[in-house]
Amino acid sequence: MAGTAGARRRELRRLRKTLGWIDIPVTYTRTDLTSAGHLPLFVDFTKLLHLEDSLERHLALSRRERCDGFTTAQLLWILADAILFDVDRIENVRLLGADPLLARLHGLSRMPDPETVRSFLECFDENNVKQLLAVNREVISTVTKREREPLMAAFVSDETVLTVYGEQEGAEVGYNPKKHGRPSYQGRLCALVGRNLVIHAELRGGKERSLSRASEFYDACFAATPENVWIVSARLDCGHFSEETCEYFESGRPLTFYLKVKVNARMKSDWHGLPDDIFTQIEGDDREIAKTCYRPATWKRERTFVILRRRIPPLDADQARLMTQPEYEFDGLGHERRRRARARRVPRVQLRGRRRESDP
Repeated sequence: MAGTAGARRRELRRLRKTLGWIDIPVTYTRTDLTSAGHLPLFVDFTKLLHLEDSLERHLALSRRERCDGFTTAQLLWILADAILFDVDRIENVRLLGADPLLARLHGLSRMPDPETVRSFLECFDENNVKQLLAVNREVISTVTKREREPLMAAFVSDETVLTVYGEQEGAEVGYNPKKHGRPSYQGRLCALVGRNLVIHAELRGGKERSLSRASEFYDACFAATPENVWIVSARLDCGHFSEETCEYFESGRPLTFYLKVKVNARMKSDWHGLPDDIFTQIEGDDREIAKTCYRPATWKRERTFVILRRRIPPLDADQARLMTQPEYEFDGLGHERRRRARARRVPRVQLRGRRRESDP
């Protein structure tokens, strides 16, 4: 099926609607079938990681009311099973009990009911969350120590808005692009690209800005990095775009960082004045790319920016114009290479039609 990812999804939706796949009844003549045929591989994998031993060493719940005889590790396995089977509500955990293989894999005679799982989650406090992060660090170290040489990885930070319903602890009404006015959380995640390893995660209220306590988040991410992993670059989304973020990563850390630019009207005006000869057409794309030094209006000094521009087709007009300036839409990436070796000098260009304050 050719085309972009969006076109393929639309085509699949059209086929489902045309063929009516959703309404096709499915029945089975055998009674020994299971939907958890892949789960033994997951259970064996967790045993290789010694995950249960790590939980026993680090996780200590201050209270365990109404856990109905289940251990902490067993209830955590049930929650992991719920994620694997796309069970997104605690009340639907009872559906896991319909498959007897799940209970046998975990050495259980029965599956817990939703009330037991809900009571178990209520036992967690902020200190227990830190203990779970310590378990995660130990498991990642177990994985990376199997490598013969130190690993090079990229530090990537991303954020997402998690909408919630009802009265949830710590949820706030803030920026929510999909559900305006709904309370939400802001989930922050840091992962090592190329290894698919999450090294740190946080959950904050929906009102909190991305730059709020950002340095604390960066410090926690670097502290959670395994000893034999060498962070060579960092990539952050536009919510972190600020000179303070640049200064943090420039303060003695030998890595290259990339910062998604939050393009404003002043930048668009300045970048329209850049000479055409510094832009290069991207092969197989309708955009052009340029690398230059630029100082945003509120910043103290220039930094290297990678600028992408796409020409906007002119609107059809009844009356032809003799003098027309091309219009562009812009995207950008703040970029700074931190190496001991001497770096190639990036050209500073004069903006057409405007004299910058930093120019002599």
